[in-house]
Amino acid sequence: GDAGRDGVFLPYFGVQASLTDLPVRLAADTGAPLVAAFCLKGPDGRWRTRAEPIPVPAGADAAARHAVLARWASLLEAEVRAHPEQHVWNHRRWRTRPARTPANLGGSP
Repeated sequence: GDAGRDGVFLPYFGVQASLTDLPVRLAADTGAPLVAAFCLKGPDGRWRTRAEPIPVPAGADAAARHAVLARWASLLEAEVRAHPEQHVWNHRRWRTRPARTPANLGGSP
């Protein structure tokens, strides 16, 4: 969901979206696996689960965590694009906007 101003802003469908990096931080700190999982209804009406592990370096710094989070977001976006009829999102995904800074306004810092 939208992680508010404390989130990491990464592209999702071409628009900066606020994402929480909590699952990535937990995986980096504990060694727990991070898995992107998707449940999709097949043509036969049966549900199928697809899971893809996402490697997280132990003790990952912020840049490495953000790269992992970007990978997760790209996997989610690809699944939504492949199966838009099965996508449900029940909140305003892009509610929180990045702070207006010279860097994201195209100006110099």
